[in-house]
Amino acid sequence: YAIGLDLAIHGLVRSCAVYGGDATALTARQREAWNQRNAPLLAAAHRYLKFVQARIARQDGEQAAAQWYESRKRELQDESQVALRQKFDRQPDAFATCRRVAASLHRGELDVATDAGHAAVLRAIALELPADARE
Repeated sequence: YAIGLDLAIHGLVRSCAVYGGDATALTARQREAWNQRNAPLLAAAHRYLKFVQARIARQDGEQAAAQWYESRKRELQDESQVALRQKFDRQPDAFATCRRVAASLHRGELDVATDAGHAAVLRAIALELPADARE
């Protein structure tokens, strides 16, 4: 969830950059603030992926682990693309959508912690998994 959300927000900011000027600066600033607020939970999500990859490597070999990781990465990228299309494809005014996204980022409405279930799991992962994601 967290990594997919991160990818989607990255994509939204890139999509807004085509408008230049205020849209680019506004969404980029809000993206940075979002990154700072969400960094611990995103780090936990990444550590979990690396942890699972390490377990697969031990059980099934490095090649299987690399294939799993690439497959999961593609799934997350695909999910983020769907989220992007949902935000922009149905909107008659994409610039207004950029402003709404920036406002949502500013208000914290798109923070990982807004989903209490996912946030609780990621907080537990942050406490349980070592920083190098090894058992």
